[in-house]
Amino acid sequence: MMLTVKQVAEMLHVSERSVWRWSVTGVLPPGIKIGGSVRWSQESIRQWAAKREKEALAEQQKLAAKKTA
Repeated sequence: MMLTVKQVAEMLHVSERSVWRWSVTGVLPPGIKIGGSVRWSQESIRQWAAKREKEALAEQQKLAAKKTA
């Protein structure tokens, strides 16, 4: 399924402006231009979000380990 910027924003709980900014800066997976619109693969956004979540959890664990050391 291909998602609009609005759908991606809703899925990630961010503004549409954030989606566009992340798209331009390479934070998000690249969208696909279809006619005059940009769409993102739902699966690529899900995978990206899961990877970011794992990275955030790993960083939190690293910080927690430093505090206890």
